[in-house]
Amino acid sequence: MPNPSLELNKKSKKMGGSTKCMTLGKDGTKTNVSFNERGQPVELGSEKFSSYLGTLGRDMVLVIYDDWRYILLERKDLIWEAIKQRFTLDEERRSYCMSTVGRLWRSHKTRLRRIIDTCKSDAMIIKKKSKEIDLKEWKIYVKGKSSPVFNSVLYIPKIVVLQENEFCSLAYPQASCKEHKVT
Repeated sequence: MPNPSLELNKKSKKMGGSTKCMTLGKDGTKTNVSFNERGQPVELGSEKFSSYLGTLGRDMVLVIYDDWRYILLERKDLIWEAIKQRFTLDEERRSYCMSTVGRLWRSHKTRLRRIIDTCKSDAMIIKKKSKEIDLKEWKIYVKGKSSPVFNSVLYIPKIVVLQENEFCSLAYPQASCKEHKVT
């Protein structure tokens, strides 16, 4: 027999929302971030730093863009300036920061895609929309991710045989076509 108190706890459990980092640097102080020899943030400020980069990706870049490389340079400059306002960083860290924001933005879009895939109706998809995303933007994103073209073209890798035991994936043009041995 099910325990009613356990079921009550399941229903009343509140899930956390997106990280906002709203208080970070509000008093004008900048957080120092140390990097290791591999160029990765380490020590005290690294968690806040990574959280903030993800927050910027979600808040400053629309989900309707298909690729980080299509984001306007002016938008990326604004993101970099926002990062420098809250963290003490050299200009040489820009590449790391921007690629991390792009990666975290892409992860955010992947989570949104999972939401779309689990919904059984259009009404449920609209109901599951995040508060931070504009309704019009959400509808454009959903329409693009639900189209038959998207489902048939992007997720089926196209393999071209170059020579015996060598291949190149054309589904991901950003990857260089190095010769990969098929075993």
